[in-house]
Amino acid sequence: MDLVEATDFAVMARYDLKFWPDEETAAEVLALAEKVKRIVWATLPNDFI
Repeated sequence: MDLVEATDFAVMARYDLKFWPDEETAAEVLALAEKVKRIVWATLPNDFI
């Protein structure tokens, strides 16, 4: 899953009340979110944290 797919996923999860991902998709999105979080935290200056 890439960021474009994750964006689509986030929109569907927020606005489509009938949307419910399967376990594999949810795990992929969670892993991608954790990867993005690690990258963002690594780029922040130390005094920001």
